[in-house]
Amino acid sequence: MATLPSVTLVFWATKLLVTVPAQMIGQTINQWGKALLWPATAALIIVAFAGAAGGRIASVRLAGAAFWTATFGVTVLTTVLAERLDQTLGIGDIPACLHLAVVLLICFVLDYRFTGTVPMLPYGWRQEPFFWTVAVLAQMFASAVADWLLDPGGSAAGPAVGPLAAGILMVSALYFFKPVSRAIVFWAAFVLAGVAGALAGQMLLDRISPLTG
Repeated sequence: MATLPSVTLVFWATKLLVTVPAQMIGQTINQWGKALLWPATAALIIVAFAGAAGGRIASVRLAGAAFWTATFGVTVLTTVLAERLDQTLGIGDIPACLHLAVVLLICFVLDYRFTGTVPMLPYGWRQEPFFWTVAVLAQMFASAVADWLLDPGGSAAGPAVGPLAAGILMVSALYFFKPVSRAIVFWAAFVLAGVAGALAGQMLLDRISPLTG
């Protein structure tokens, strides 16, 4: 699909810009309560699927917007699901993160077994379902990690900023200099960008809430 976004610095900047407001909306939905939670979740699933489908049928000019619409829907959805998973399991943030990491690894293994490769941009029609499945799991894992860092019992966001920035720089160098698989580095960067965007969104929401409350 030639109309998909290229993996460049602009791509990662856009990923961060999409993640921040999406995470804020997801956390707002989490605070609504059960009455509006599931209708909102269903609407987000529709947005995500519509954006993913639109990336295939849209014109070249609109395909990028369709891709980022799907990414926005996925990010809001996974923010909601990560919170639901934590509350449903009742095992704490770290075990929830480990559960998601295991499921994500299993998805990578299954994809490699079925298609012989790991999905990344640009993907073909065989890789498209795997790409979005991995994107959902990776962003949910990133949201869970951000929740852990921001939890009063976690390591706190402040001390995490330095290692997170170093990790982003490291995977960027690995991607462009190609010493290891670009697919693995792509998803490592995807998770790190998701954590950074989720942290920024939550901290911004925390600053805005007292002003609007």
